Amino acid sequence: MAITLHIWRMEMIRDWDDLKRTFTSKGSFSLVLLSEKWDVAKIVDHEQKIGLRVGCNSLSRENKIFEKKLPKLSQIQISWSFGKTNALIILLQDKSFEEQFIKFIEIIIEKIDEVQESQDEEFLIKTVTNECFKWSLFLMTEKERKLKINNQKGLIAELIFLKDLFKKLEFSTALNSWTGPDKLTKDFILNNIGFEIKCIQTGNRNKVTVSSYDQLDLVGLNKLFLVTYLIGAGSKENELSFTLTDIVNDIRQALDYDQDSKFNFEKKLTLAGYSDLDDYSDSNFINSKDPSFYSVLNDFPSITTNNIDTKSIMRVNYDIDLSTLERFKLDQFTVLNTIEKNENISDLKEDSLKEKIDKGETHFVEFKQSLSMDIRKIYNKDYSPKREKYLEDVCIKTIDGFFNAEGGELFIGIKDDPIEIFGIEKELKILYKSSTDEILRSLKGLFKNNIGLQFFDLINFQIVQIENKKIIHVLCKKASEPIFVKGIDFYARFGNSTEKLEGKALQEYINRRFKNK
Repeated sequence: MAITLHIWRMEMIRDWDDLKRTFTSKGSFSLVLLSEKWDVAKIVDHEQKIGLRVGCNSLSRENKIFEKKLPKLSQIQISWSFGKTNALIILLQDKSFEEQFIKFIEIIIEKIDEVQESQDEEFLIKTVTNECFKWSLFLMTEKERKLKINNQKGLIAELIFLKDLFKKLEFSTALNSWTGPDKLTKDFILNNIGFEIKCIQTGNRNKVTVSSYDQLDLVGLNKLFLVTYLIGAGSKENELSFTLTDIVNDIRQALDYDQDSKFNFEKKLTLAGYSDLDDYSDSNFINSKDPSFYSVLNDFPSITTNNIDTKSIMRVNYDIDLSTLERFKLDQFTVLNTIEKNENISDLKEDSLKEKIDKGETHFVEFKQSLSMDIRKIYNKDYSPKREKYLEDVCIKTIDGFFNAEGGELFIGIKDDPIEIFGIEKELKILYKSSTDEILRSLKGLFKNNIGLQFFDLINFQIVQIENKKIIHVLCKKASEPIFVKGIDFYARFGNSTEKLEGKALQEYINRRFKNK
């Protein structure tokens, strides 16, 4: 028999008043059962405090659910009760909050009503505790509760990193590694590998701020990475813009079929300070740059417990110039793919991009001098610089060729034969108003129009600096299905060149390359 919510609401206060009048047994509860299926009851304790009891007698005391921390509130007491009846007890402590409390209980009853078809009492308890965490924020004022802009950016960066982990790991593993909301010193810890997530300063794209000596401390870890994101201001008119709520809802949708992970996510989200009660629609953002990964080695520039007297120096706050960290840099794919393969990240060989360039073009490496501009023509006085479609097409064909082969790396801004780190500065200045964001958006647009954003998880591109020259580094993952340019043309990598395949040769290659897919 389902709980009839509207009837229950009409009689709610009256029932509690009746319980208060009829209460006789000190040290226990007077109650009214609300469901024939679940042990759910309105209660009044010996101090005349009103509340709700959700029984969980089918669960063993050893169940890990009882190890979970419950929200601590001055207005409402939420606790476990063990005895003849094991239960979750929710009691109003402050009568001035009675109106809010009734609304809170209404929501819980509504959620219980939604899981009437479930046979799992553990699922019921998780549903209720999840609502307790979400509504613990309700008792704060909006001003106290709502995350400030910088806090929104920080949470967005962590959530984007979490989404990237979802592509490599099981949901539960990825969520358990998210330790930031639990107030641990690192934002993510996975197999003794730490990840500290930072947003680049808006006014200075080469700067991040470290706010404690613990954040970049290697103590207790085999490896630590500093991961930086550039989360800039966006607008509702920009199709690439998003809000914090958009990111949250994306993850919720991904977890729809994994309820345990969804409960875990909601709990961590609440601990991180996010509430659905707050409106974040007025703050739009753009993820302007792919994340950069820096390996925090022993000689990494940082202030930690190893190099300061923590008894005397109680707090530190300092900025790091990212432009000085090139030798510590690793590409995103290398790190995340290592996680996916469950390899030991601490044993990664930290080859520099410069070393890869010096080895020249291979089956896995290709050079292009520019993305869009014919460098040879710019010295002709009669030439009006413009984006050359045929050059952009060559880059797209190379990317497609890597997808359909074994993956690979495209370096844009490198001249071949002889090898020269030419850079993209001229192209940036003439065609893209010296904006690296603009040229990256252009590359993303080319990818979208020619290959499709459904394959965007196979590619990573970013601006890197080598020998004081800016280049575009494009990492392409091996595809699990054939990928065509504009749905028509198919390219594959053979040796150090990219070839178009058609007819019988195309069919034979696809059968061979994707036969088990």
